[in-house]
Amino acid sequence: MENISREDPRVVWCSFNQINNIIDDFFENGSEVISEKDAFLLKNFQMLLDLENLLSQPEVLIVPARFAWSHYLNTSSYVCQPNRTFKKTKYIAFYNEGKIMQKVPRILKAVNEVVFWEEGNFEVLSNDWSQSDEEKFGEKMKEVVKKSIGSSLYNVGESHKVLLLTGPEEKETICIDKEIPNDSVDKNGAPVAFVQSKGTHRWKS
Repeated sequence: MENISREDPRVVWCSFNQINNIIDDFFENGSEVISEKDAFLLKNFQMLLDLENLLSQPEVLIVPARFAWSHYLNTSSYVCQPNRTFKKTKYIAFYNEGKIMQKVPRILKAVNEVVFWEEGNFEVLSNDWSQSDEEKFGEKMKEVVKKSIGSSLYNVGESHKVLLLTGPEEKETICIDKEIPNDSVDKNGAPVAFVQSKGTHRWKS
C-alpha cells in the first residue's frame, strides 16, 4: 500500500465516512431500484462500520425540526423512522424556522425500532435494548410513547426510532447564548437550509 501513489489513476481513495454517506444518499435518493438482498447487505455494512468505530463522530447532530422541536420540549426525545442511520454523537440540535434552537440536549439512549402501543406500552424490535436499559430508561420510554400517541403525531402500532434525550432544563443539556440563524447561501445568493427533509447536518461548535 505504501508504494501506491495517490495520483495513480487506477486507484480511488475514499474514507469510510464517504462510503457511508454515499450509501445514505443512495437510499434517500430513490432514483434507482435496489433489491431486498442488496439493501440488506448495504445496511449491514453500515452497521459494521458503526460497530467497529470506523466512522468519525460529529460533535453535534443537527436534525430538521418542523415538528420535532415542540415534540422534544414535550417529551425530551427525538422520534423518526425506524432504523435510520445516524453517526455516533453525544448531542443533538434542532433546526427550526431557519434557526438552530438554543437547547442542545445530550443523547441518553438510541433505540432503532420501537413499536408504540396504547397507554405508553411499547415493544422493542431491535437488539439494542437490554434489561439494564429497561431498568434505567423504561419509565422514560413509556412516558415518551404515551405523550407521542397523545400528540396525534404518531399512531398506535407504528414503529419508530427513538432517541431519549436530556430535558430542556437538565444540566447535561447545553444552552447556547442565542439561536443561530442560517445565513448559508448558494452560488446564486439564495438561502440554503442547514438540513434537508431527509438529511442531517454535522455542526461543530
